[in-house]
Amino acid sequence: MAAETTRLELLRYQLNPHFLFNSLNSIRALVYTQPDTAGEMVSKLAEFCRRTLSRSGDEMVTVADEMEMARNYLDIEQVRWQEGLIVNIAIAPECLSCQLPQNLLLPLLENAIKYGGRTSPGTLEVSIEITQH
Repeated sequence: MAAETTRLELLRYQLNPHFLFNSLNSIRALVYTQPDTAGEMVSKLAEFCRRTLSRSGDEMVTVADEMEMARNYLDIEQVRWQEGLIVNIAIAPECLSCQLPQNLLLPLLENAIKYGGRTSPGTLEVSIEITQH
């Protein structure tokens, strides 16, 4: 029971209500002015929710898998922020199969965008670089 409660708490954190509400409000704003973009954002949000809710209980995942979640999240944010968000991703190919704790990147990205957006005048730039030393 404790493991299931912990898993549900993790899911609640992953599907941050503010992120979900902001995404839905952005979609609503786009429906009349940019219906194709609104449809694309609905698809990205659905994929993000599907991936979040269907992830296994494994504690470790590959960098490639973690980056798929991160890219999906960043794609949604990119639609919301448009030219106000620049995303740079550089991953060394040899790192893609490396293991890391599941859900390591998402909270970092959420905080970077949430708080960076409040403190950065103009364009917000988020960079992810993964290399092996």
